[in-house]
Amino acid sequence: MKAGAFYRELVISLYAKGMSVSDIEEEMREIYEIELSTSAISIITNKVNRGCKLNCVSKEQSINFGHYKIFCVNGKYGIQV
Repeated sequence: MKAGAFYRELVISLYAKGMSVSDIEEEMREIYEIELSTSAISIITNKVNRGCKLNCVSKEQSINFGHYKIFCVNGKYGIQV
């Protein structure tokens, strides 16, 4: 796996666990020794959110986003790792 793909997967995984962008940045820096700006992390999380909102309508459905499943129930969405 290329570094960029690894970073993206790590960000999505931490985001799916409910961490904020600043918490993700801190976790990556302190635990994984990866320097990734909050702006770069926001770009990744915004893509996830846009994908969810575009594919989330009033009916129950789910879409795959890499190794993650994004599900939607009644207009609300979440990420399953």
